[in-house]
Amino acid sequence: MTSLDQFVTAVIASPSQYTELDRIYVHNRVLGLVGEGDPIAASDDQLTSLTDALVKTAIQNGKIEATQSDEDILADQLMDLVTPLPSVLNQRFWDKYQVSPQTATDYFFNLSKANDYIKTRAIAKNVVFPAKTPFGDLEITINLSKPEKDPKAIAAARNQPQDGYPLCQLCMQNEGYLGRLGYPARSNHRIIRLTLGGNTWVSNILHMLTLMNTRFSWIKSTGQWSLTGKLLPTYLKLFSNFHITLWAVMRTCQLLVVQCCHTSITKVVGTNFQ
Repeated sequence: MTSLDQFVTAVIASPSQYTELDRIYVHNRVLGLVGEGDPIAASDDQLTSLTDALVKTAIQNGKIEATQSDEDILADQLMDLVTPLPSVLNQRFWDKYQVSPQTATDYFFNLSKANDYIKTRAIAKNVVFPAKTPFGDLEITINLSKPEKDPKAIAAARNQPQDGYPLCQLCMQNEGYLGRLGYPARSNHRIIRLTLGGNTWVSNILHMLTLMNTRFSWIKSTGQWSLTGKLLPTYLKLFSNFHITLWAVMRTCQLLVVQCCHTSITKVVGTNFQ
């Protein structure tokens, strides 16, 4: 069985919408992405290894250039095939939330690792400094997971036409966005919709909250990060059992302040996205 065949089998076995009836369709979708030459063998049968092999196959077949941007875009396109549609993922998330918030966010976190949206292999390269604090365990990291930027790629990105889409790297428009030179691939990115203060919001914060290692509950216990209004207590209730770093706590509070001021963060009203 080739790496392409193995990948198609993995897609069908994944939480995506594809079934055995879709095998030929998925096979042809992958062929369209990586080319029809003989696929390069994977080092093992792990999904990330199969994806790596298919990216190398695409380079061999002349479908993409051997650049970080092209490789990342293709890898995320392949991983999108194993990722549920946004509507399906949101339904599953909130169904699991009825069991418990922990069940729902564990599902989302594990899915985001399985489809390589959370780059666990890259994150493993980071240097970690754990510390005990009165509020719980704190983890400080030196980020080595991001590759050094190529000066030629930086110059090329500067010459790319800018149309202002997506509006920002945390905005709603990133969900499923292909990516481009100088802007990260987001084909396998999914966003959870939630209701705060009677309004529907979309949040990338969920990934940050479930990715980190320090308990969020210390904010609740100290009361030092209070905000007027009802947004922060709602977040505390929703995420009080989760693990995040101090940076994520600060970032969350910053975004909440922005929400309170109504100056940023994509708000959904019906089907109209600002």
